[in-house]
Amino acid sequence: MLSKIKRLFKKEEKTSEIGFDNLADFLESELNEKITDIKSKTELQIDLIINEFQNLKKIIDDMEGKKSNNMFADNVKNRFCARAKNGIESIKKPPLSYEKIMNFFGDADNVLKDITNISITEFRHMHEFKDDMGIVSAKTRVIAEKLGRIKKEDFSSLKKIYDAEKNSEKIRNLILLKKNLVMEIVLDEKEIVSLEEEVKQKKEELDKIINSREMLAMEQTNSEIKEIENRMKSIEQRVATELGIARILKKFIHTVEIPKHDINVIEKYIENPAEAFLRGDTIRNIIENIIDSIEKNFFSVDEKEEEKIFDIMRKIDLVESMKKHYFEMEMELNEKISALHSYENINDKKHMIKKEIDFIEKEIIKLKSRKIEKEEELNSIKIDDEIRLLENFVSDAIGREVKIILQNNNL
Repeated sequence: MLSKIKRLFKKEEKTSEIGFDNLADFLESELNEKITDIKSKTELQIDLIINEFQNLKKIIDDMEGKKSNNMFADNVKNRFCARAKNGIESIKKPPLSYEKIMNFFGDADNVLKDITNISITEFRHMHEFKDDMGIVSAKTRVIAEKLGRIKKEDFSSLKKIYDAEKNSEKIRNLILLKKNLVMEIVLDEKEIVSLEEEVKQKKEELDKIINSREMLAMEQTNSEIKEIENRMKSIEQRVATELGIARILKKFIHTVEIPKHDINVIEKYIENPAEAFLRGDTIRNIIENIIDSIEKNFFSVDEKEEEKIFDIMRKIDLVESMKKHYFEMEMELNEKISALHSYENINDKKHMIKKEIDFIEKEIIKLKSRKIEKEEELNSIKIDDEIRLLENFVSDAIGREVKIILQNNNL
């Protein structure tokens, strides 16, 4: 912000236009003097630090070659030396970029820390090598001091290059993401149109099937089947009402001695009078036996129950005619159900197309939802804002206004 204010009070200078892909080279050129100076100083000091590490390695090599009268102390010392040398060997001269230099500092600090922060066990048993450890400690202090001095250097010019590259990389990633999202949205739109056309064709095919002669005939047959089933159910309910004398029948089989066959028949009428009558033996003989038993005083019922028994006897012919009619309807029902088999293929095809339409429509919903999410993500990408931030950063870095131009191949 301060540098921006300063630029406002400076003599107006022409804004520099820089191609986005040329930004790194431009910035390095603008900061060339500072970069060259800090790189030169850093390289010299890093070389000195690496040289000191190599001297430290020789000291550790010498210590590793020494023996004591304590085998365990030797083993502890050898493990320490191996660990220290592995750390030292990992220290390599880095490329002279901000990130690599900072990594070098971190790696060097970690190696020194690993060498100087020995464990209690190591400290206790390496007493016999205290002179060597003193030399090691002195050398690590020398290296730490050199590291401390180099860290105080001004790396701001290199950091500006580093930060600009990071921001540029962010913009490149956003540009790539934007391109990919646009391409994916276009592909989604094409797929949605294709699937909607497929649904349209399948619905037309479904309409043809629904309005076909075979389908209309099948629907008519289904309607007739339902009508027959309703008439049959009506007869079942009528029979169950007319022959619903379970209480009288239970009393009869416990009062009057009757044949086992009649008992089995009566038990069926007690459980389900409609099914017993329509699927089994007639109740005529049982009603006649009950009436005969009543007249001979072998069996007694109350007045209402007696009236019900005689009412059944009066209507028995009508009820039996209902049974005959029931079986005629059942035969007709079976014929209709058999006729339905001839429509199985077209009916299966209708259900298959319905399932396909349902599946495709669900896929369209998913695609549209996914497309909306991508469009929202696309709208949230503000490349121009990122470019403005980068322009301000570079302008602050070099002390004058710059304008960054995105080439066509970047968009």
